[in-house]
Amino acid sequence: MLSKPVLSLSPAQLALFSTIGATALSALSYELIETPIRISKQLHRIPRVVIAAGLGFSVLMATLLVRPLLDGTPKVRQSVSTINTSGLPTDVQALLSAAPPQTFDMKSAMPAAELIQPCSATDPPKCTLYTHKEKGSTPHHVVLMGDSNAEMLIPTFVKLAREKQFTFSALTRSGCPWQPGLVWMARDETLVTRCKKSRAEWYSTLLPALKPDVIIVTNVSRDPGSRPDAFYVSETPTQDDLSTVVAQRTSEALDALLKLASRVTILEPLPFASFDPAQCLSGVSAISSCVYEANTTPFPTELIYRSEAKTRANVFSVDYDTFACPYLPICIPYLNQQFVFRNQFHLSELWIAAHQEKLWNILNGSGKWSQYSPALENSAQ
Repeated sequence: MLSKPVLSLSPAQLALFSTIGATALSALSYELIETPIRISKQLHRIPRVVIAAGLGFSVLMATLLVRPLLDGTPKVRQSVSTINTSGLPTDVQALLSAAPPQTFDMKSAMPAAELIQPCSATDPPKCTLYTHKEKGSTPHHVVLMGDSNAEMLIPTFVKLAREKQFTFSALTRSGCPWQPGLVWMARDETLVTRCKKSRAEWYSTLLPALKPDVIIVTNVSRDPGSRPDAFYVSETPTQDDLSTVVAQRTSEALDALLKLASRVTILEPLPFASFDPAQCLSGVSAISSCVYEANTTPFPTELIYRSEAKTRANVFSVDYDTFACPYLPICIPYLNQQFVFRNQFHLSELWIAAHQEKLWNILNGSGKWSQYSPALENSAQ
């Protein structure tokens, strides 16, 4: 438990560390605590009190220490916001002074599990979550590819595919950037291994089998300073700085994707907070206490995406920060009786679904999908 939030170890290293560490702690406990209590003449006279005290102390430690360690995140609440919100509309300022909901099922803010099961090269049809069938026409095929931020968009894209009449497929893996050659500097080696395997299948087998017209790619920001936990690094050792590596891998990925699709749309990373907005709201008296201000300066990765979009006719980089923060640069975690964020790394699926038309308009305006499909032209009109 002590190693989980503090150290980043492989399974073999963790096994060795735990074996030696647990043995050492047990020996110390035996010599310094257990044996003195067992042979104490004073405590021997009050065995029931000793037993009750031991049980009480165990329960207290399990409540206050064990669960936070297992979760790996300290339960620290965000301090009261000092952001100036005087420039916001009057009705929004009134909203900020209101109390957040006392109870809320956060599971409802997550996409249905059956929609985000990764598909494999052995079963390409499983990647397609909605097929538009229309006699005498070939359906427009959109593929969404990326990490868990892409997974959060899947239910809404299924609804959009049904309403706007296009076929939709998803290639996603949690913690997996869409550019080959980049990996997440994560503690979980299994997550990284799965990413490499799935991503290799995306490019070598699944995308050629799906034959997409449009590929939409996205992943959470990993630029240093953009989030507190980690960022992307090169899959192979290199002396180049991170921005250079991301630029090279992004360019190589786009070269490969444009051989498989008519166009590529990059959804730029959203302005997530450095704390968990939903957790913050659970312990404050007003929504304003959990408001935060987004960084308005583009991160290096965003500049790389925009540069690629300027130099490639069929690549579009979409800044949709206002989708998450309508009053940018101020981000409000609870709007219109809905949680905007599920945590500091993801939007709420309920928020995405409730604003699907806004998302559609943003996408349709970023390169005119209509020029590739009459059905999409009609739905846009």
